[in-house]
Amino acid sequence: MLEKSIERFFREIADREQPQSRVSIQQALRDGRARLRRRRRLRAIGTPALAAVAVAAIAVSSLGLSAGSHGAGPKQGRATATGRYFSALAPYATFGWLPAREPVVPGHKKELAELGTYGTISWNLEDLSSGPWTLKVYAVGNCQQVGNQIQCAKNLEQDPCASSREVPAPAVNGHQAFWLAGRFHCLNVEYAPGGWASLWYYDEIRPDKQLVLQVASAIRFGGQRPLKFAAQVRNLPGKWRVVFAGFGVTRGALLASDYEIKDGASATGVEIDMTPANAKHNRCERVPTKRSALLCRVINGYYVNYLKPSKLTRPPCPPGKICATPVDFVHIWASDADGWNVDLMAGPRHFGLLFPVFEHLTVLGRNPAAWTTKPIS
Repeated sequence: MLEKSIERFFREIADREQPQSRVSIQQALRDGRARLRRRRRLRAIGTPALAAVAVAAIAVSSLGLSAGSHGAGPKQGRATATGRYFSALAPYATFGWLPAREPVVPGHKKELAELGTYGTISWNLEDLSSGPWTLKVYAVGNCQQVGNQIQCAKNLEQDPCASSREVPAPAVNGHQAFWLAGRFHCLNVEYAPGGWASLWYYDEIRPDKQLVLQVASAIRFGGQRPLKFAAQVRNLPGKWRVVFAGFGVTRGALLASDYEIKDGASATGVEIDMTPANAKHNRCERVPTKRSALLCRVINGYYVNYLKPSKLTRPPCPPGKICATPVDFVHIWASDADGWNVDLMAGPRHFGLLFPVFEHLTVLGRNPAAWTTKPIS
């Protein structure tokens, strides 16, 4: 389902003329492609291909997330004081209102129903999608206004609203705004001095300008409820913090199911993916070959799978020859840890770190009452 969804988006992008853009389209799709490549690399060297591990930024689209109220009419959003850094422990912005009935393009009702909701947040960028609507919010100081053009930091994954030409739009809650020149798929709004947000929508719907402005005026900035985590890293040596999170709503909680923790003392990062367990058994994975590279050990009562370290490196590729893509990450995973498929990933040089991190990881089960807002203690 994940690959089908990504391919559908790519076909739409290829089939229509795009505005001049300084970057690729949509961070969530980039993340999905990267993880799909990781899975294919693992298939090539004989390990189960993380079949139970979904991309959080897309997998949560199947959850019943309501990013804002629907149908009763928009309430004016409020931009609170903001800084240059977002917290990966809570979203900074949410949709305050979305229409109860989308103006669906004829023949696209089924495609519209498949568009779910998800979000990602890091220290300088939040990306939130609900159905056909997508919102990107940049931390203060990461974008600059030059005339009618909004220029954002080069290291940021930007969006279709990045264009060389923009035209003024009506003010949104007293803040200046710009349409993408020649069309109004995209609306850039300065939600605070030096802080910019981009609102755009997929071609499954065809809203008029007034509806786009209503959605923009109801966006809420600041003061959002914190994310919940279904696991907690306890007493791990170092100065660890969450630097990125992918989230959605499940069982009434705003759940982070894909997040990265980083040790500030060494700049070492470990990504933790948690998706509902498909295997529903706590045991070692098996590969039907006599000389499998797959190994297994027990950590905290869970069977944790991993590849032989010798299989994680490849010899240099001789000039003029086509070689397999080098592995740029390593991972260990438990197929069923209290109802979760838990996957820990890091760069190849930090393979040995994954095991102590798992040893300090306490899985909190599937009951939201047991989840925590403090993933590191």
